[in-house]
Order: sequence, then C-alpha cells, then structure tokens
Amino acid sequence: MGPSNLVKVIGCISFMGLAYIPNSLAETPLRFKLDPVLLGKVKQASSQLVKVLVTYKNMPGKEEISFIEGLGGEIYRSYGRMPMQAIRIPVHALSMLANSRMVESISTDQIITQSQMAANATVE
Repeated sequence: MGPSNLVKVIGCISFMGLAYIPNSLAETPLRFKLDPVLLGKVKQASSQLVKVLVTYKNMPGKEEISFIEGLGGEIYRSYGRMPMQAIRIPVHALSMLANSRMVESISTDQIITQSQMAANATVE
C-alpha cells in the first residue's frame, strides 16, 4: 500500500469515527443522560431514595412502569401528554435506569422558584 492510499484509508477511518451517531441514547454514556448532581450520586451506589424526573423516548406505559418498580422505584407523578414521570428510586439503580433504551434523560426533581429562574436568565 503506497503512502497516498494509506492517507486515504486514515482519512476515511477518521471521518467515520467523527461521523458516528449512536442508534439510540442507550448507547450514549451516562454523563449525557444524567444531570451532574445525579452522576455524582451514582458513584456512591447507596440504597438512599432520590427524587428524579425521567423523560422517556415515547409515552410511558406498562413496560416502563414495571421496569421502574423492578428497580425498586415508585412513580409519584405523571405528566399527562408529556413522556415524563417523577419517581423515587434507589441511587444504586440510577445507572440501570439511564442505560434503558426507553429513557432519554434523567434529572433531579426539584422545585424551581421565580428567583432561580431570574438568576438563570441573568447568567445566560
């Protein structure tokens, strides 16, 4: 293989690596599915329950409910037509939840006040 062909092969491999897009978010590392606060808690692997807001790829149904309950979680709020649920789940189950193909993202469920919204708008 000559030098010019080698350059073409390396260029093709580089392009393919940069152009790779996961088929689903399930292939995405946890740091892209979990908010930073939860990512820090995952390393603790405790049985402490945390309140999280789960966003699904599709509207949650029986399969999602069974999955959450199987992880030791409890759904305490659903959001009608939005593919989201607020749940309490053990910290040690967060990574399993995040690795599910059904889940798009997981964030800490917390109350946002007007002053926090104004502060966030100012920072941006």
